[in-house]
Amino acid sequence: MAEDNSSSPLPEIAENPPQDLKKPQRIYRLKLMVMVRILAEVTALVIVALLPLIFFLMGKFAMLPIGWKVAFAFMSVGSILIIPFYGFVTWKIKTDEDGITAVTAFKQQIIAWSDLRALVRRSTWNFPRYVVESASQELSFPVWLESMPDLLEE
Repeated sequence: MAEDNSSSPLPEIAENPPQDLKKPQRIYRLKLMVMVRILAEVTALVIVALLPLIFFLMGKFAMLPIGWKVAFAFMSVGSILIIPFYGFVTWKIKTDEDGITAVTAFKQQIIAWSDLRALVRRSTWNFPRYVVESASQELSFPVWLESMPDLLEE
């Protein structure tokens, strides 16, 4: 006897998947040692930036020769100018059904999956990164993210 499989729910599910099955959210963060190094660099820059103020409050700044005062002032100003650039380092990438999201300390960029045009690897000043291009914007992230092959495949 032949069995009728046309009433089976499997073909219907395959043709019309349920709407509540969404793409799972995945989060990719900087590797731990990269994050530790960035935080160590920022800490050192903050200390150098505050060193003249600390010396001044302790009463030691007036005793320094003029050459040291000028050197401390230049190092402090240089540190203050460099620190904000660390706020633009992408430390987290989030992928979900809406698209890909890059998170930095200062901003969050989102590109929908339908708007993606290309994924390119670039290097500026020996800083390798990947750039996701859309028609209206670019989203970049460093190559030092955890599970990078999974992210590139996605």
